[in-house]
Amino acid sequence: MSAGISRARFYRYYKSKYEALAALLHQTADEVHEVYELSDSWFVRPLEMRPLEAMKTTFERMGDVWQRYGAAVREAGDMWNAVPEVSQAWQQIISGLIDATTAAIERERERGVAPAGPEARVLAQGLVWQGERLLFVGLINAVDAMTNEELAEVGSVMWMRAIYLADDPEPA
Repeated sequence: MSAGISRARFYRYYKSKYEALAALLHQTADEVHEVYELSDSWFVRPLEMRPLEAMKTTFERMGDVWQRYGAAVREAGDMWNAVPEVSQAWQQIISGLIDATTAAIERERERGVAPAGPEARVLAQGLVWQGERLLFVGLINAVDAMTNEELAEVGSVMWMRAIYLADDPEPA
């Protein structure tokens, strides 16, 4: 095996290759949650930080995590709806993104920075799934896929306009 371990040793730790993939996805999710919790993350944006700056920084870091685990994320994106172990891990990652995005949208609305709009969770679902597909397209090197830098730029603009109805409102 290219992992440097024997088949017997691999199956001592994992019942299947899908269980191993799910373990990698959980590790990815842990790193994604670390990005959420950074002091300059959009998910915990300090009052004095401009929303666009926090969003772009967060998107760049998220892209780095997805790229670091690119092979695992690409495979999971292909089979998340077909293999139960992978599906559970993938849904956990997406649900965590949706929960964190929902909370951040509600916070921004409570602060008066973002206007009322669609229900925060529904807006978060749309934005997260849209981002998931854009990242996946990049990971499979699809025709016209964006670079991480382009994704951070375009994703930030799309999220800013969807959440704030502005390119970069005053922070609070």
